[in-house]
Amino acid sequence: MVSKAIIKSGLTAETIPDLLQHVAGEFSSSILTIWGENFITEYMIASATHRHVWHAVLSVDDTRLPLEIDMRNWLTKSRRKELLRAAFGTCPPGMISLLSKLGPCAETPEFYKAVHTALSRGDALTQTLHHAKKIDTRAVLLIAKLPREKLAVNFANFMLRSRIFNVAIEEYLWLAKRITDPKLIEPLLNDSSGSRDPVAALRKAISKRPFPAEPWSIPEFVPIKTGDELQDIAQQLGNCLTDRNYFYNSCVNAQAGNSCYYRTRGDDFLLLKFIKFGNLGWYLDECFGRQNRKPTKKEIDQIAAATSHLDDIWLRALSDDML
Repeated sequence: MVSKAIIKSGLTAETIPDLLQHVAGEFSSSILTIWGENFITEYMIASATHRHVWHAVLSVDDTRLPLEIDMRNWLTKSRRKELLRAAFGTCPPGMISLLSKLGPCAETPEFYKAVHTALSRGDALTQTLHHAKKIDTRAVLLIAKLPREKLAVNFANFMLRSRIFNVAIEEYLWLAKRITDPKLIEPLLNDSSGSRDPVAALRKAISKRPFPAEPWSIPEFVPIKTGDELQDIAQQLGNCLTDRNYFYNSCVNAQAGNSCYYRTRGDDFLLLKFIKFGNLGWYLDECFGRQNRKPTKKEIDQIAAATSHLDDIWLRALSDDML
């Protein structure tokens, strides 16, 4: 496609820089140095696959490449697999095929490195790339850095086939690694294989896991230690945690150590949600009772007194009422 356009229009000294920048992207400077203005047409009219192989080779550290050779002659005369082996140490099956499915313009150096890493995995995620008719760069970059545990691969494979690309994938896979009990893993894999939504199965399983240890022991508060406890309290209070998605997301955040929950003692209790604020400590994000009632002045004073000895708590949710 690019070569036909070049042949039709012709290259001039004026058009080379702009067109080269469009086709070669971040590799423009290296390409111009290697081919020079006299031979740059050779690069431009080469097949897209050849250009992607050259880009992949140039994406690695210079110390991996042969020294004191005619680089242009080496790149154009060597077999593509030999070039990739010289650059990366290996040429995993399907690498040239994958590069041939890309568009006419260069990808980033990070992408070409990710291609080699993703195809070197040799698992179900690699097979997903092998069978893809079109290559989504997001999928390649994601697969390159995903964990290799069976459970993680199972869910990632489903999500990639469903074209789900967002931070939730990495978050859930990190949490999936926490499920190490074989008694839990096998049933979960069996359930997910026959489920229309394995992600929902994972979220449900995570909600059943115990929360990390609470950051403080406060006599006036009762720590919420499991998703079941949190769900039971949500039913009693009739709050937003009764929504399944909101509840599962809350459990994910608690499992990740980003939030924790306590309740005050007594029948007409309050649910307190603390959120981690980097290395500075925690802040009180929510504090509500039944039907989202706000704490009374007396309850505010009691909460402040109960946490006054802790330097890493900021009662943000109560600050407006306390002033």
